[in-house]
Amino acid sequence: YISENNNQNTTLVDGMECIEKVNRVVFLDGHPQGSLDPTWESLFAKYHFIQHMGVGGSNSSSGLCFEQAIFVPPGYKSPLFDNDPSRRRCPHKGMTKAFSDFVLEQHNLLHNKGKVIKGNIVLIDRHPFISHPRIKLENFERKFKASDLEKLQKRLASIPGATLQVVRLEKLSFREQLALMQESHIVIGMHGAALTHLLFMDENRSQLIELMPRNRVDFFQSLSEWKGMNYKRFTLDSSGQMNEKFIDDVVRHVEKYIWEN
Repeated sequence: YISENNNQNTTLVDGMECIEKVNRVVFLDGHPQGSLDPTWESLFAKYHFIQHMGVGGSNSSSGLCFEQAIFVPPGYKSPLFDNDPSRRRCPHKGMTKAFSDFVLEQHNLLHNKGKVIKGNIVLIDRHPFISHPRIKLENFERKFKASDLEKLQKRLASIPGATLQVVRLEKLSFREQLALMQESHIVIGMHGAALTHLLFMDENRSQLIELMPRNRVDFFQSLSEWKGMNYKRFTLDSSGQMNEKFIDDVVRHVEKYIWEN
């Protein structure tokens, strides 16, 4: 999610005519090197990962200097991110489409737009991912319990006219993830960064279904509004488990959506 925030921030800055073109863009981020970093090179240019801006401790006068650079707002300062529920994020379909098309074009996938496979359900199996040493696995709650995943998977696979793919996105290249989203009719996933991929789904035919734990910010509902696409939320109870009624509700909704769309 933060990687996409950084990418969109940079796209916005790069498109500002009032800023003289320079060959160095700097953005601040707290995560260590990861599998999504090469995407930067696909979208923009070569990159250098700098772990520490200063050298020699907090009292040192040494640091990193740039003769000429554009500093992009940090990921959490993106228009896509606003954790104050009292403020309504402003939808901007044109800007979202431009960003989505740019990413797809840079990965030679723009020609695949509109090639949704009817009944193609993608169920994202979210697993713990250590993006920073401060993250503790015992606090990782937004994932499927094995029994819940098995029940939901079995019910979805039995829907007439549906094909089900259960995926772990971290095992796919970024280009493969984009292509998967383009062909999906319905994407189902637990609240988490993977749902940012709704940006690359078909806004006219596809739907995102978010399984939302309580007390979470509605990033992806707002992002769906920016995209102008169908969005549906099912909220889990305080235990975070899926009872039979919850699974029934999800499956009935999926059946209806496939039938009508």
